[in-house]
Amino acid sequence: MTTFAPFLSKGLRHRIDQTVACEADWFRQYPQTGMKPGFGWLELGLFSGDGENAGPSAFQIERTQPQKDGTVRVYVTLTHAESNERPWTWQVAAIVRREDGHYVVDDVIYLKDKNNPADVRLSKLLSDGCNGPRWVGEGTRPR
Repeated sequence: MTTFAPFLSKGLRHRIDQTVACEADWFRQYPQTGMKPGFGWLELGLFSGDGENAGPSAFQIERTQPQKDGTVRVYVTLTHAESNERPWTWQVAAIVRREDGHYVVDDVIYLKDKNNPADVRLSKLLSDGCNGPRWVGEGTRPR
């Protein structure tokens, strides 16, 4: 967070702080060893996606799209390449806003593709199973 915090909006930093607290609450509720936590952000690359998509090796900014609310969507193609395998690519859209005189990332949309049936927002993944800083269970959303 020390490295990325200056590039994240206050709102996104707050959501991440809430997620960290929710994770701690999960471990408080389930102190048994050997259990895998039920939160979706466990293997998430904040800007790239989950699983294998968490570790891109290259990126290319494709285009920007101003939004009516003053934010800008920045479409990025990410690539992951292993030494002996064909590289694969996927896209994300960073939601960027102006805050305190500079642009910051406010959210990320992991765009629909052959591996993802629908667009998913980072902000949604960070709140899944949480009600603010409290773990309330898998598949639940804050009300």
